[in-house]
Amino acid sequence: MSRALKCSKVSEVKDQEQTDRISSLPDDLLGYMLSFLPTKSAVGTSILSSRWRYLHTLTNCLSFKTPLEFGQTKIKAQKKAFKKFVNRVLVLHKTSPIRKFSLDCGRYVFDDLDLHTWVSAAILKEVEQLHLSFIGQINALPYRLFSCQTIVELKLSNIERFRVPESIALPNLKILHLYAMIFMDTDSFHKLVSACSLLEELEVIRCKWPMDLDYHLRLSSRELKRLKIKCCEDQFQVDAPNLAYLEYYTIYADAALSLKNTDRLLTAILEFPLIKDSISNQLDVALIKAVCHVKELHLLGEALPYLTCLADDQIPSYLNLVKLHLGRCSYNTWKYVTYWLANSPQLETLIFEKGVVSTREDEWPPNVALVSFSSRVKGIEVCHFRGFKTELVLLKYLLGNAEVLQSLTLYKDYYNMSMEEELQASNELLTLPRASRACVVHFRKFGA
Repeated sequence: MSRALKCSKVSEVKDQEQTDRISSLPDDLLGYMLSFLPTKSAVGTSILSSRWRYLHTLTNCLSFKTPLEFGQTKIKAQKKAFKKFVNRVLVLHKTSPIRKFSLDCGRYVFDDLDLHTWVSAAILKEVEQLHLSFIGQINALPYRLFSCQTIVELKLSNIERFRVPESIALPNLKILHLYAMIFMDTDSFHKLVSACSLLEELEVIRCKWPMDLDYHLRLSSRELKRLKIKCCEDQFQVDAPNLAYLEYYTIYADAALSLKNTDRLLTAILEFPLIKDSISNQLDVALIKAVCHVKELHLLGEALPYLTCLADDQIPSYLNLVKLHLGRCSYNTWKYVTYWLANSPQLETLIFEKGVVSTREDEWPPNVALVSFSSRVKGIEVCHFRGFKTELVLLKYLLGNAEVLQSLTLYKDYYNMSMEEELQASNELLTLPRASRACVVHFRKFGA
């Protein structure tokens, strides 16, 4: 091959390497790619070349978040720059419909007119996912928001004095998240949920209602499949025949949740704080009993101590339970651990998220007998394992009764367990009798 031909081929290869293949892609595809970037970064690509100057106007996701600045002068300048940026992007934007529109104003307080203009612009472009967060007060959201036919997902955060209009219809809304909302009345909550005939997922977190109004928040939805209620100090009454997933956590003494027509519930995550007064305690125990048909149950926080007030014949059977997560276990709650093992015939996995026992050794043994059980438990996981004698007593009980157990996994607590203690605990575990010859003991790093 001649030298001239070789040089020609080398030059051709270099030209191919230097070719901007991304810029040669169609506009629609490039706009779609930019949709995965924050809007500010997408707009920043306009300086790359004339080819990229207006490609950001083709994105189907718009996300605006105010910067974190301190000092009155900086805040005033940043607020002005943010307003100018949002207005410019919305004026130039071409793509419709918008898949997602997110507006987080942080602690900046804008005029209602600005907020209405931005939200209305998204609604006019047939937005599907709308996320709004205003820590500053806003008198009212645009009326057209509450009659939008295209919204599938709505997330509202940090809105004070929240009230919905008399006429409201969100026929295609399937996902509704409410975070740190302050409602003016309970009717607004009821109307909002009732207006979503296709609602499948609802999250209510850290929301507040006037205490002098209707204290019970009624939630009735035939299509609801997922429900999360956390850190609300009110009492909820839920009627959801298709509910499959429930997550409930409270830190307030007066909070409670009651269920009706939830026989299709598959997973329940319940977490309670320290034991409250007797009346609210009974309501929480009633909730634990109401989810007796689930396949996966998480009893976290102080859920187990709540059950110490019940007689043996008051605890229901969990005939469908396959996976059980337990929170804090103390010496006087092991009676109820043994109950689940003996009365959950389908149980296959048992997880102790806070360890098998949380007590001083001088309080041991428990004041009840650890009865034998015969179950289908195949896997047991113990977090925060320290190798205490009390833990080994309980592991001996589990290993000696679990006839089909395949694995016992211990997640070591490295902050409180030395290598010598780990070795000693391992040697003692090897000497414990096992009802299942197939059982293998694993030591794992916590969080791995």
